[in-house]
Amino acid sequence: MSLREIDYQEDYRSGYDNIVDDFFRPSLARSKAYWRAVGYFSSSALESFGAPLGEFIKSGGHIRLVTSVELSQSDLEAIQNGAPRQDICAQRLEQIIDSEFAEGVGDGTARLLRLLELDRLEIQIAVPKTGTGIYHEKIGLFIDDEDFVAFTGSSNESRNAFENNRECVDVYSSWNSPNRAGRKRAHFEALWNRTDEGVEVYSFPEAAQKKLLRVCGEWEAGRRQKQQQDTKWRHQDEALAAFLATERGVLNMATGTGKTRTALKILQALFERDEIDTVIVCTDGNDLLDQWYGELLTVRKTVRHDLRVFRQYRDSKELQSFALEPKRAALLVSREPAASALRQLGRDESRRTLLVHDEVHGLGSPGNRTRLAGLSDDVRFRLGLSATPERKYDQDGNAFIEQHIGPVLKDVEFGLREAIERGILAPFNYYPLV
Repeated sequence: MSLREIDYQEDYRSGYDNIVDDFFRPSLARSKAYWRAVGYFSSSALESFGAPLGEFIKSGGHIRLVTSVELSQSDLEAIQNGAPRQDICAQRLEQIIDSEFAEGVGDGTARLLRLLELDRLEIQIAVPKTGTGIYHEKIGLFIDDEDFVAFTGSSNESRNAFENNRECVDVYSSWNSPNRAGRKRAHFEALWNRTDEGVEVYSFPEAAQKKLLRVCGEWEAGRRQKQQQDTKWRHQDEALAAFLATERGVLNMATGTGKTRTALKILQALFERDEIDTVIVCTDGNDLLDQWYGELLTVRKTVRHDLRVFRQYRDSKELQSFALEPKRAALLVSREPAASALRQLGRDESRRTLLVHDEVHGLGSPGNRTRLAGLSDDVRFRLGLSATPERKYDQDGNAFIEQHIGPVLKDVEFGLREAIERGILAPFNYYPLV
């Protein structure tokens, strides 16, 4: 893969474009090196710097980071009185680490610090030669084996800046804008090689590096301990793994143990693995469909920013809008019109669809068997959810559910007894009234 495979825009603006999904992630996935020069050095800045890296880190990418520390008036006076500027910067960095990283680090920071330990992340510190301000330019480059892409603009290296602020990033590729791209690369190389006339650049001090790595090690040890203690909800991850392995089946989970949450985890995983474009959620009851609508709007923010959610129940009549372009779309639909939705999917579209039947025991009624027979055969991913998946005294209904969705995934059944023993549900007494 190469950077030339990406059809770059001249600029990306938040509100019009998704800067992370449209620019950063595709570029990182095709790069061998990422060079970035950006403002403050702090726990939040380093955490945000790690947020969009994704596959770049897994594929062995190398990072160069030029960042800055803000010197105080007393620091400048010490320098004026003969103290080495590099020593003052090192002291200031250690103070920042003591304060900014006192509460530990997050996943993005931990990942980057591990790269620092493996010599795949290099950090240098830039300080203006005059004044008490900081080096605060914002330039970056993605580099593959043959080409490179330079960018500059208002955006800091933070997820908040990418997703919440009003930002604009200008982009120059080495094949379409060789002069401008070349100037940005030369600019960064001057910083990195310490020949920039306006700033002094120093290596990241060894003491600061050791302190950061110690903080990271302590945080990771604490996280492992917490993971060992917090196993209450592990049945959701076990169900996720079982479904991804089989691609079809019914999850038998007691009410209150997170059937919807588990289904959303499956949806997220399939989108992240680029195995689905379309989601259809079908069930009985407007209240349940309204609940699903709220959940999908929430998960859309972290899974697919451009996922469109359509409804076909009660007063919402959006089935035809969904059918016109089912890619990157989710449909919430009651049982009766579900047949029409499935008929309008082409075979290729069906192979990239997740079909979810909530309260799946209701699927086996005679009317549903007639309407839906054979319509899910081409759908690759079929998920059923229920606390009581078996229809009593209805062998035909149970056989249809297994044919249309799949069998109950026996190895990950999670009933009332297991939920009470794990402390998810409260113990109770049950008195049948004849």
